[in-house]
Amino acid sequence: MTADPGHLDLIRAALARGDWTSLAEWHLPDAMATAQEARPDIPAALLQDAPDRAQLALALAVAQARHGALDKARPLLRLAIDWGCPRKQAAAALSSGALDALTEAALLAQDESGARRLARRAAALLADGTMPADAERLAAEALGRARQRLPHPATGRHSVSAPHLARLTESLPGWQAGRDMPLLLETKSLPRSGLHFLESRLSRVFGPGFRFCEWYNEPGCCRGFPCRLTPLPQEQGTGWPGLRMVKSHDFDLTDPIYTPGPGIHRLIMLRDPLMILTSWWALDELQRHGDILKAHDVPLTQIYFRHDPALLARAYRVIESRFRPVAPGALEAWLDRRSRFVLDFARKWCVPAPQTDIVGYDDLPAWLSGFLRARRDGQGGLGAEAEAAIAAIEAATAQDFRPRSDPFRSRIRQVSDTLSERQNLFLATCERLREADQTGVLAPFWHQT
Repeated sequence: MTADPGHLDLIRAALARGDWTSLAEWHLPDAMATAQEARPDIPAALLQDAPDRAQLALALAVAQARHGALDKARPLLRLAIDWGCPRKQAAAALSSGALDALTEAALLAQDESGARRLARRAAALLADGTMPADAERLAAEALGRARQRLPHPATGRHSVSAPHLARLTESLPGWQAGRDMPLLLETKSLPRSGLHFLESRLSRVFGPGFRFCEWYNEPGCCRGFPCRLTPLPQEQGTGWPGLRMVKSHDFDLTDPIYTPGPGIHRLIMLRDPLMILTSWWALDELQRHGDILKAHDVPLTQIYFRHDPALLARAYRVIESRFRPVAPGALEAWLDRRSRFVLDFARKWCVPAPQTDIVGYDDLPAWLSGFLRARRDGQGGLGAEAEAAIAAIEAATAQDFRPRSDPFRSRIRQVSDTLSERQNLFLATCERLREADQTGVLAPFWHQT
């Protein structure tokens, strides 16, 4: 039986984010008998033609072991070894899975330093017993995944609060998604997909009734899903209109998926993958020169949080004068990593769901007008000032909304040079993305700009 690329990609994505629960659900009937024996209840047929089938079988074995299903883990482990997985690697992976469980226990005990030590040991095991150069980053990612898996997080981060959802539902009797303004607009996007266009417009409509949380850049952010401050306008009796917008790029793919309840609307923003990758490269070039910017009183946190045009202009000048050449092979490795994330993000978030819109960057003005005008006669209405602001925004947007038209041009000269000189590499990566997108999610966004 030929492997289904879409299924294999889902397994790889779940493995990359440490989603043992999803991995443990792959109990597919196996109609194939190997030379040794028939092995039911394992996805051997699914993995038969996968070039990395030994590692995928091992991942599924670890997932079953993490859930205590040793009877299901053993045949998967034998299969991984039969397919060429070294026994030492198999033992390390199983031990790493056990350390993940201990990391969760340390977090529950609020032992942050102990959890970090365990996460570092897990990273070392998976790196063949040696500490990888980026151990701190790997440990931080493992801690984030562990917090996500906790049934009752000690820190309150990366969690869905059922009591909070119930309280919000109780506070909005008779609320209708297509009529009433939500309290929370929860956004997911890839970098530079229109969040700050929305922020500027919504703040003009709602004035003091609008709040925008920048998530990881926001001082004091609750890190909760949904935002724990969502019910405040209702609880304080400020009435309508009021709207809170929260952004998350979900870079680690650890944000929880839940059905938005009353008062919550989810907006997923995408654009042409070529624009995503070239824009993201420019952003990461800012990050790569972060130490130089900080030395010139331009900290990255201020760029990401404030988005001040004057601050950005200074950052561009500093980098142009002290640009570091791109290392050989760096762009190729970066494109491989980022393109895999684009696919995983699309699979996770770009699916139909209640109170969820998937919108392209070029379509944001039309979406915003429709979103607001559909609710102007809802609970409390929007008021005369908001109505006037909507009309003014629609008129202004027609003049000043000009999406970037050249994917290979940046505000930094040397970045533009890299994009122009290597544009064939970007184009080839996008063609591979097009072929790998088994869901069709990205199809409407190809070459919109």
